[in-house]
Amino acid sequence: MTRLLPCLLLLSCLAARAEEAPPGLTEYLGRQIAMTMHWKGAEWLMRRVREQEESPTLMRRQLDVKPGMTICDMGCGNGFHTLPLAAAVGEKGKIYAVDVQPEMIEMLRANLERKGVKNVEPINGRFHDPR
Repeated sequence: MTRLLPCLLLLSCLAARAEEAPPGLTEYLGRQIAMTMHWKGAEWLMRRVREQEESPTLMRRQLDVKPGMTICDMGCGNGFHTLPLAAAVGEKGKIYAVDVQPEMIEMLRANLERKGVKNVEPINGRFHDPR
């Protein structure tokens, strides 16, 4: 038993460390990483001027999405990119829409239902486990 105790303590420490996350990056390729959008600001994601500001349609076109593809929209929010991606992959394709905020997932579900989209699987992920 006395030999087993140090092993159990070591396993316990390793398990605790596995739960700890490394510090997040604040910069990537010379650009500051944007803060996570809080669900209370979700309407801003669907703003009319977003096309002129960010060219999201061009970005999605450059992804070269084809019918039948399976895509993960990580950090999907309320579905700004999820909905057009779902249309692009068609009935035989699938979109896994992952967000860590349950409120965003609920907004996404409402948008999917309102538009009758069936090929999206909303997933309420965790910060260090997208599920």
